[in-house]
This record gives sequence, structure tokens and C-alpha cells, in this order.
Amino acid sequence: MERGVLGDERTSPVRDTSGRFCARNQPRDVWFFGGTAVPQERPIVFPPVNRVSPVAQRRASMAAAKGGTTLDGQPVAPEHLEDDAVVNRRRSHACGLWVRLHPLPPGPHTLTLQGSSGDFHTNVTYTLVVTPAPRA
Repeated sequence: MERGVLGDERTSPVRDTSGRFCARNQPRDVWFFGGTAVPQERPIVFPPVNRVSPVAQRRASMAAAKGGTTLDGQPVAPEHLEDDAVVNRRRSHACGLWVRLHPLPPGPHTLTLQGSSGDFHTNVTYTLVVTPAPRA
């Protein structure tokens, strides 16, 4: 089995539908959205539209990116990232539209992502469950 940036595909937070592996390889300062369970104390970061491509292709591939996000029915404006692209291990860049949400209160939340760039389209609705921070 191939190991990707997120590690073993069997425990990838992106493929996890139960929330069991959602904390795998997460940084301490933000929470990269990749599943359905989210901790209470961290901002959430995710792309409604992005693409991983070599540096020379990134601007062209995302120049026409359009998209939006709603959280609990309220619109949240994405930020278009080009020059601040995220570098991965293969020296490619993940660029596009990104959203950073402030930490959410515990409980269920509805998050809708919509976006497009060229022939790529996405339209997904998630029910996030924000887990309370552990008591000391």
C-alpha cells in the first residue's frame, strides 16, 4: 500500500468517515479539515477549491477559481491564495481558494463548500461535530 503525505491510506483523515483518524498528522495551531470531527479549541482551515500542481502551472490552473462556503447557513468568504501557496513534499504547490474559520463552539455544524476551476467542480455539505475540549 502506498504511503502518501498523510501517511498510511488506511488511517488517512481524508478517507475517515467516523472521525477515528481525524487528528492524524494535524499541526498544533490550526485544524486542517479532512473529516467530520473537529476539536473545539482550534481554527479550521480548508479549501473549497484547490489544486496541487508544479509551480509553473499553479497560477494558470487557479486563476479562474470561484467558490464559496456557508457555515450554519451564513456565508464565509474564501481567500484566493497564489503566492502564499502551500508546498508539499513533491515540491508542488496547493493553491486556490482557502477558508480559515475561528474555533467553533461544541456541537453539530453544517458546512457547505462549492467551487470550480476549469473543468473541476465541487459541491459538498458536511455535518461537523465539534468535540468539547478535555477538562483539566
